[in-house]
Amino acid sequence: MPIIKHSSRALVGNNDRIGVREIVDKKDGAAYLKLTEVIMDPGSEYKLHTHPTEQVVTVLGGSIQMVLDGEVQTLRRGYTFLAPAGVTHALVNNTWVSARMLIIDAAQDVETSFI
Repeated sequence: MPIIKHSSRALVGNNDRIGVREIVDKKDGAAYLKLTEVIMDPGSEYKLHTHPTEQVVTVLGGSIQMVLDGEVQTLRRGYTFLAPAGVTHALVNNTWVSARMLIIDAAQDVETSFI
């Protein structure tokens, strides 16, 4: 059972001002689950999409707007959200500070279908 120091994993950014750090996956011995840290800079957006498996998002810092099946909710530090399999959702950071989240996926190779 590995102990993983999050900062030992690379934070990979993209052009959409979203940083991703894969913390736990098959290389660590996980059979099914995947744990990812996501940092969304102010003004960034993860557009409407679905997954064929469940996904759990926990906000560790800042806040985000979560769009789930057309309903908008604000999630702040200490809130957790469950995206059921196949349900359309999006994440938007419309604040002035970065939002930091942990995302748990129920599959190693998560398929994302953008709407």
